[in-house]
Amino acid sequence: MSIHDPTTGEWHDIPTKQAPKWAKNEAFKRSGLYKAGEKRFLTQSELEEVWRTERSESEEIVEGKGIVDTPKPVVDGKGIVFEDYLAG
Repeated sequence: MSIHDPTTGEWHDIPTKQAPKWAKNEAFKRSGLYKAGEKRFLTQSELEEVWRTERSESEEIVEGKGIVDTPKPVVDGKGIVFEDYLAG
């Protein structure tokens, strides 16, 4: 698998097993689109639009809500719960 570094313009070959999950997902999505008839390389914004379209068809997208789950409260060794990250 090759990953592009936009800061230097270089491509880095890495084993697929060591690739980040997002890179694998993107590669599989691009492969699927190619097999479905999309014969050109989509830009990042075009691929994001494909993702948004598919996502909006399957579930409601909430503006400002990320795809990462809210972290669990942090508990120290004395049982004190830190929830400073929660909006009040």
